[in-house]
Amino acid sequence: MALAELCGREGVDYFLWKREFIPTLSHLDSEKTHTRTDMEKNLSAKYIFSTARFYGIEYGGRAVNIEQEFGVPHSIESYAAENTPCSGLLSTGHFHVDMNSYFIPPGCTGIRIPLSEAVDGIPEGKYPVFEALYSGGIAAVLELAGKHGFSPDKTGYPSKCNLCFHIRHFLSEKDFPELDGNHYEEALRYY
Repeated sequence: MALAELCGREGVDYFLWKREFIPTLSHLDSEKTHTRTDMEKNLSAKYIFSTARFYGIEYGGRAVNIEQEFGVPHSIESYAAENTPCSGLLSTGHFHVDMNSYFIPPGCTGIRIPLSEAVDGIPEGKYPVFEALYSGGIAAVLELAGKHGFSPDKTGYPSKCNLCFHIRHFLSEKDFPELDGNHYEEALRYY
């Protein structure tokens, strides 16, 4: 905050993703690091959730616990009928490639396939979870998980992506080659 103010006074251009945060952040002491408790006490109990929404950030990947804490759960039935393919899995608008040349779809912590297959074509039947999501969406992956003993949380899930994360976490223990269980465990430790 102090740096943004100094740059403004000195006529130096700077970039803050959202200028609207300057007044809010000015209520904090810029000389110290603030804990989550500090931020919630000084700004708002839902500061993390509302800030992410303001930025347009979705709660996939490692932010799954934020959505779980603040989001409104919906019944499993509301998602079970949704068979819209998750075609964003091969999106080139935003994705990651890890140091071992694995393609990681946008916001889909734990799914990884060789980059060469993502580019040249995925062999049919090789990645059942990925295929289910890509062709049938959350309903298809929920059906696949049910065949392997997945029991959804009766309290519900705040989004289909949150449900998908928990299904994939469960399936990562079932030896699907496109799922990396360590990524799910690591994501659940954050926040």
